[in-house]
Amino acid sequence: MPYFTVNTSLNLNSSQKQEVISFITKKTNELLGIFLDKIQVTIHLKEKDCMGRAGVSLADREFSSKSRIIEIQPLKSYYSSKVANEEMVVIELDIWENNNEEGKSQLFKEITNFFKQKYMVSGDNVLILIREMQPKSWIQNGIPGSDSQFLEESRKYI
Repeated sequence: MPYFTVNTSLNLNSSQKQEVISFITKKTNELLGIFLDKIQVTIHLKEKDCMGRAGVSLADREFSSKSRIIEIQPLKSYYSSKVANEEMVVIELDIWENNNEEGKSQLFKEITNFFKQKYMVSGDNVLILIREMQPKSWIQNGIPGSDSQFLEESRKYI
């Protein structure tokens, strides 16, 4: 049962948000075999001055070079080309313990590539954080995921 929180500086419109939600949902279903109704996605749009890396706000005009410093003395950055428009995507995933390492790895590669290709986000600006939990820690409709009747009972909406 995955819950994705997408934090991004991208200025997504309603149809783009729907596209992100749909892509993440379909790929999670395809690669991890999780029921569509148990995949949830929330998108939070952040101002550029609310996101940063290496102590530098994304709103800083020199973010590209300042945020890619790997050595201070002498100053050394891995930045080597001009990036016209820096954006960031941080995805937090809360999910039941899942041993499908191959499926998760492929899912995260495809999500990263989606943002790289569709929105031209630099790969080092896409971060995915995973928190795996025991099913008993996931409660929907008052029923913990460890309950043998979880799927049936969690789907009751009346």
